[in-house]
Amino acid sequence: DVHDNNNKDDISEQKLHEPLINVTSEINGREAFQSSCKPDPQKPLNNQGKEKFVLECQSISNLDKSIKHELESKRICSDKSETKFSSKES
Repeated sequence: DVHDNNNKDDISEQKLHEPLINVTSEINGREAFQSSCKPDPQKPLNNQGKEKFVLECQSISNLDKSIKHELESKRICSDKSETKFSSKES
């Protein structure tokens, strides 16, 4: 769990995971924005507004996919760098 890292006193480990936490919170923020993309039933949009809304939602979800893909590849890289770190320290 990402939040567990914040409770650790080991600063070096926290620094190591910090970039990952930032990216994760970025994705969570985008997903929250994506869900707010659904038009408010109380405010009926005209067709032009609806189309613009749909386009924005689609581009955000595409962005989400590319970010998640990037995060996966970063996670693999950070795993490799963590092994290097621990061998240097010991």
